[in-house]
Amino acid sequence: MKTISKCQLVCTLVVATALALGVPDLSAQAIGPSCDLLQVDRLIGSVSLQLGVERAVTPAMSCLLSLWREDKGGSTKFVVSNAFLTIMQQNPRTFFSIMANEPKIFEEWLERVEARAFTWPFDPPCQLETSRLHLVSILQNARVDPGQPSSLKDVVTARLSAIRCRQLN
Repeated sequence: MKTISKCQLVCTLVVATALALGVPDLSAQAIGPSCDLLQVDRLIGSVSLQLGVERAVTPAMSCLLSLWREDKGGSTKFVVSNAFLTIMQQNPRTFFSIMANEPKIFEEWLERVEARAFTWPFDPPCQLETSRLHLVSILQNARVDPGQPSSLKDVVTARLSAIRCRQLN
């Protein structure tokens, strides 16, 4: 008969109890949210809860880039564009390092960032203007890798400085 340690027994009992109580599979939680457009808010929340550390940002960016490439229509690029902004705010260094390897996606994203992220469909005043100014401030003070990542940061900073929140009537 195989013997198990007390630790193994306790761990097994904890996992079994959690599953019996309806807690989602703990091994799936360790991997993180699935790469699904409907789960992007969970993905970004996970990055935020981990304070934007690189080990959280890198898989999140991989997922977002994949969703951007697949673009199944609807609001895909709207959702992913806003997620890019959140990740850029959380960890500019990793964001720009990754985007330096994705020039086509970066260009497509930046070209429409104003329409996708800074359009306000509600009554004035536009609540997104404060977010835009905050992003500009973060980028002006962010340290990123030299070369292409630094150039991309400068381009985004200039673009965000030039645009204004668009108010829909």
